[in-house]
Amino acid sequence: MGQLFGTDGVRGKAGAYPLDVNTIRRLGAALTRVLRDGDTPVQFLAGRDTRESGTWIEQELAFGIESQGGRLTSAGVIPTPAVAYLTPRMGYTAGVVISASHNPFEDNGIKVFSGAGEKFTEALERRVEAIAADESLTMPGAADASSGTAGPVAQGRVAEESTVDRVAQSGRRIEHALAEWRGAADGGRAQQEVHHGGDRELGGAAESAELGVLVRRERGDDGVEVDCRAAVRSIAV
Repeated sequence: MGQLFGTDGVRGKAGAYPLDVNTIRRLGAALTRVLRDGDTPVQFLAGRDTRESGTWIEQELAFGIESQGGRLTSAGVIPTPAVAYLTPRMGYTAGVVISASHNPFEDNGIKVFSGAGEKFTEALERRVEAIAADESLTMPGAADASSGTAGPVAQGRVAEESTVDRVAQSGRRIEHALAEWRGAADGGRAQQEVHHGGDRELGGAAESAELGVLVRRERGDDGVEVDCRAAVRSIAV
């Protein structure tokens, strides 16, 4: 097993090295070992795009993570920036995105963010690769993965939470984080106020338009919309 990480995570054709079942499991286990800090549980927040292979890749990654005592929570299909944004604000050890961006549908990839929502450093990537390649690393169900294809008997248990529920629960924290950020930017002199339109469906552009009207009416500096896909958008006014 050679180098896994390229310029933007681990990428390739789903089902073939380095995105075969065995390698994905070992990657999950290695990530958990590298990020373990004493007795603190290693918690991953995962997001993915709409590729068919995303679900089983997520399950196999969770299998490896769980084999080392970690846990992966899936936010489902959400944009990459949302994972980077939510990971530190919701207290996760790291974030992972299963996506191959604009590449062909048969491709996929695994991108890792630190607990600060930043791209993994090369030093950490080399440590993960070394552990993944270590023959002493064994996991239950290794025989299931020997074929290197999808669909093994045992798969990781993904703690699924709908993106809508996740955003609803985290919305207030996001609002407070934005208020704190603005307070820090102006030295804390200005009074911070956050107005929100309530938990109701307005429908895409209509919601953005209404927020823009609200910001102008309340004479706010700007507005931020968190939609049902956990995308965070700034509304210019």
